[in-house]
Amino acid sequence: MCGLDRFGWRGYVDAVKFVLWIWLFACGVMAQTNWPAPARLPAPNTVPTPPTPGINIPQIRPALAPASPYLLPLTNAPVRPRAIKPPSVLPSPTDMMREGLQLRPPVIATPVSTAATQTVNYVEPQLPKPPVVVTNKTLYVALTGSDKNDGTEKKPFATIQKAADAAKPGDTVFVLPGTYEGFETKRSGKPQEPITFKAKGDVLILSAQNNSADHILVRGTDWIVIEGFTCREAPRAGIAVIEAGDVVISNNVCGRNGKWGIFTGFSPRVQILHNKAFGSQKEHGIYVSNSRVPDDNPVLRGNECYENAGNGIQLNGDCHAGGDGIISGALLEGNIIRDNHTKGFSLISIEACRIQNNVLYQNGRNAGAGGIHLTDETNCGKPSRHNIIVNNTIVEPWIAAIRLTDGATHNVIFNNLIVGRGIVDEAGNNRIDGDSNIRSDMPVEFFTNHVEFDFRLGYQSRAAYAGKATYGEQAAPTEDIAGVPRSLQAPSVGAYDVAPMRR
Repeated sequence: MCGLDRFGWRGYVDAVKFVLWIWLFACGVMAQTNWPAPARLPAPNTVPTPPTPGINIPQIRPALAPASPYLLPLTNAPVRPRAIKPPSVLPSPTDMMREGLQLRPPVIATPVSTAATQTVNYVEPQLPKPPVVVTNKTLYVALTGSDKNDGTEKKPFATIQKAADAAKPGDTVFVLPGTYEGFETKRSGKPQEPITFKAKGDVLILSAQNNSADHILVRGTDWIVIEGFTCREAPRAGIAVIEAGDVVISNNVCGRNGKWGIFTGFSPRVQILHNKAFGSQKEHGIYVSNSRVPDDNPVLRGNECYENAGNGIQLNGDCHAGGDGIISGALLEGNIIRDNHTKGFSLISIEACRIQNNVLYQNGRNAGAGGIHLTDETNCGKPSRHNIIVNNTIVEPWIAAIRLTDGATHNVIFNNLIVGRGIVDEAGNNRIDGDSNIRSDMPVEFFTNHVEFDFRLGYQSRAAYAGKATYGEQAAPTEDIAGVPRSLQAPSVGAYDVAPMRR
């Protein structure tokens, strides 16, 4: 009590506070390892917002889409950090797809995905090739045009070659009157969509530069039509078709060319229709050569071939050039072959062909085996066999009308009208009808006006209704060279039947 009285209650309280502070200090030191530390005040948050699921980039305010049409717009992504130079052309859908895929998040491998990649080999998909463009345009060429134009009727090209470079399947090139340099085709047409080159009026191909041996060259391009041109003084051929199929050559005039009027080589299913081929200086008017396929099937119809140094028309499989060496399935009909220096038809290594309704006269002026000669190429062993020669008119004073040599067998010959020398069969084993093949040295017995080379038949003609509808399991043509229907029971002999009387 004395102590309390001496110091008083105030002193006592101060002493207790002193002891308490010492105790608290000792407890604080021990709390460094045993007691939890007092919570600190949170510092400012510097960590960005977690990424939005599916896009592996920070979530920031999206910028405006780029104005350039060459960049793929992205609604949830910022603008690329680097500027990309726009390409010279618009990107393809494939490029745009790949550009978008670059922003996908990386794939995290799992045991399932790892096993899949080990057992399956990924193959890059092959995109299909673009289809051939079919335009069906009409292009024009005129002497007043320019090759800088677009080839329309108001802005025509100046050269046919420029039009050939531009033409696509289904297009038609009209060439306006004038004299032009030659041209070469550059692109194939398609079935029912050929590329057609057509002369509108008098168009002469007379190449002053003679850059090509052939004035019009169809090479390695299929489904082409050449119509209405006059080709003159070419070093080799007026029109040449080489390694090309399904080509039509119609209503052209090819005269005074170096070697041939019209020439084809390794060109199946070519059609040579209603052309004139004359004055070839070295060889033939029309020459169809070489075969690489079993069904060549050329058609030569309505052509006039005359005054050529060689033959009017020659077909030759020519084994020495490669291929199968046989021209097969040819049709020669309605042609007029005259005044050629050697043969009319020279048919070398042909098979299963039909020769009908043709008129041949005064060939063999210098030499020649026959008006129609079936033979084999030297050292080929591919004779002309299984052909049909029917309803032709042959007037040959200097050479045999029909000659078969070098293994030309199994041919069927009937309903032919012959003035002059007859049929010479040196091979044998052919079916030649002695009744329906009629020969005479007196043309007046047959024709209405042979002096003017009019070989039509009158009603009193010896050849009228004297033929056979069939022979050797082969049928005669149902129409004559002029399209007159023949009698189904008794067709006339020769290319012309008796014309019906008109009232």
